Amino acid sequence: MNRIISTGLLLLFWAIPAAANVDFVAGDRFYQQEKFTQAFGLIEKAAIAQHRPAQTRLALMYQYGLGVSQDFSRASQWFERAASQGCQDAQNYLGIMFETGHGADRDYQAAFQWYLKAAERGHARAQNNLAMLYAEGLGVKKDLSTAAYWYRQAAEQGHRYAQTSLAMMLESGLGVGSDLELALDWYQQAAKQGYSIAMLNLAAMYEQGRGVQQDLQQAFDWYLQVAQQGNAKGAFQLGLMFEVGLGTEPDIVQAVEWYERAARLGNDSAILKLSQMQDALDDFTVSRYAD
Repeated sequence: MNRIISTGLLLLFWAIPAAANVDFVAGDRFYQQEKFTQAFGLIEKAAIAQHRPAQTRLALMYQYGLGVSQDFSRASQWFERAASQGCQDAQNYLGIMFETGHGADRDYQAAFQWYLKAAERGHARAQNNLAMLYAEGLGVKKDLSTAAYWYRQAAEQGHRYAQTSLAMMLESGLGVGSDLELALDWYQQAAKQGYSIAMLNLAAMYEQGRGVQQDLQQAFDWYLQVAQQGNAKGAFQLGLMFEVGLGTEPDIVQAVEWYERAARLGNDSAILKLSQMQDALDDFTVSRYAD
C-alpha cells in the first residue's frame, strides 16, 4: 500500500512540471504575439509550479509592466526564486537589479555573486557583466587581468560588447599584452554584428594603419555603415573623408550633408566644422566683391 502511495506521489511530482510546461508554452505563445494580458495568467500558473523559465519570464513581466502593473519588488522576488534554483538567466537579471538599484537596494557585492554563479556556468551576458565589475572595481577588487579573462569567455561565445571591450584592452595593452592584430580581429567580429563602437574603432584602425595595412576604402566603408545607423561620430568622420577625399572622391556637398546630419545628432565637432565652413564661405564672398 505504501509503495502504491509512494508511486502515486512520484507520478504527481513529475506531472506538475509537465503541466507547468504546457502552461508556459501556451503563455509564451501569447507573449510572443504581445498579448501580455492573456500570457500573464498562464505564465504565473507555471511559475507557481516551480517552472524556472516561467518564473524568469514572470519577473520580466513585472519588471516592465507587461500584462500586469509594474512592480519591481515582485520582479525581484521571482528572479530570486528562479535564480535560487540555478536558472542562469535569472541569476544574471538579479545581478543587474542589484548593480543598478532597480527593484533592489544597490549592492555591488550581491551583483558580483549572482553574476559569478551564472558566469561560471557559461552564461555569456553574466560573464560580460562580471568582467565589467572587475574592470571598474565594483563589488570586487579592481583586476584588469581577470576582467580580460571574463571578457574573453563571453567574446568567444559571440557576445559583441565583450568582443569590443576585449579588443579595446588588447589595443591599449590594459590588463593584457598589447596585440593590435588580435584587437582588429575582435573588432571585426563585433562590427559584423552591427555594434557601433566596434565599427568606429575598426574604421579608425584601417584609417590609421594600426594592426593592419592602411586601407582608406575599408575605413570609409565602415564609417559609412555606422553613419547610416544614425551614429553622430560616424557621420562626422564620413564628412571629413568626403571633404578631404579619403577612401572616396572629394565631394564638398556630401561632406556638408554628413556634417549636418552629425550636427543634428548633437556632435559638437560637426557644429564647429559647419560654422568654420560658413565663415570661410562668408570671407570668400566678401573678398570677391570687395572694391
